[in-house]
Amino acid sequence: MEIQAPHTPELSMDEPIESQMSMVAIAPAGEPDDRQMALINQYSPLGELSTDEVVTVPFYASNNLLWHSNGAWTIPSLSAMAELLKGRKFILDHNWYSVESSVGKIYDAQLLYSEDAPDHVIDVAGMKENNEYIVHRNGYARLILHAYFEKSSPAVSGFKYGRLDDVSTGVLADPDGYICPICTERFGRDIHFNEKDADGYAICPHDIPSYWMTYWFGDDPDFNFAPFYYRDGVKHGVELSAVVVPDLPLAGVLTPERMKYVI
Repeated sequence: MEIQAPHTPELSMDEPIESQMSMVAIAPAGEPDDRQMALINQYSPLGELSTDEVVTVPFYASNNLLWHSNGAWTIPSLSAMAELLKGRKFILDHNWYSVESSVGKIYDAQLLYSEDAPDHVIDVAGMKENNEYIVHRNGYARLILHAYFEKSSPAVSGFKYGRLDDVSTGVLADPDGYICPICTERFGRDIHFNEKDADGYAICPHDIPSYWMTYWFGDDPDFNFAPFYYRDGVKHGVELSAVVVPDLPLAGVLTPERMKYVI
């Protein structure tokens, strides 16, 4: 996955969204161009689709910062997610078990990267201190996913009128892929919470600060929670889903408001 580093002027709310998306080479929603149709038709089992049959929609899908949870994706995991989600379904409500919930398909992905992020990005979920640390150490990465839909699909009107504008990614990840930021800083390499040395002793003395663990045991002196955790080890891409409340509060159709957090 090629990581693109955008070099763009400050967002202007007076400029059309399409022109600002072109600054970072993000194709806007609407009729696909020839390049997009070639990608889309890789996933058409009954022959080539035409531009008058489908609509393409870009989504701000994920990034490497903390939001409603205490976990932040690593940039390699976002890169893996970008590749593994291409060709997967766009569904409704994370309903993996109903064919009827499938309304579109992901056909392309972009991973944008900057060495810094503005304050309104870092502090959007009230986790400024930890997000400042993440950006200082790792930079700011954001995953853009492109999906196509039938023009006549109810999903298209759902996007148009804002009923389906929030999304969440669905992936299968390594359950042991949680990385401690404190020990990683100390040793100069990724240290997993469950990692052991050659003698079988734990390298990391910290506990994973998952939401429910800190909720129930945050004041318990027997626990030594790290300030947050890195999420690593994406093994399989499952879907991109329309939801009512995403974990990442800005994840969704790339609107002018969301573009302020992308470029």
